[in-house]
Amino acid sequence: MGIVVAEERPDLEEAKSQLIVSSAKMKQELQEIEDRILVRLSASEGSTVDDIDLINTLDASKVKSQEIQVSRAQLNTRRSPSIHQSTVYKPPRF
Repeated sequence: MGIVVAEERPDLEEAKSQLIVSSAKMKQELQEIEDRILVRLSASEGSTVDDIDLINTLDASKVKSQEIQVSRAQLNTRRSPSIHQSTVYKPPRF
């Protein structure tokens, strides 16, 4: 099926590929954010409320996480028409 869509509608196949890559990058960014927070928490000495670097990391992480959530929502919105169009090429059921 992917071959037919790639031949007939290369724009859909390209859009699908871009969505997959973007989604993977966003997942990686979220994982890196989580890792940074864990590193800061484990390296924290004393009260975490007094650790300015940790607080700044948490603030930056929150902003980045919100940006990624918005981007993922936009990607899902763009993905829906692409999926619908590719179903046009499904073979009939007998």
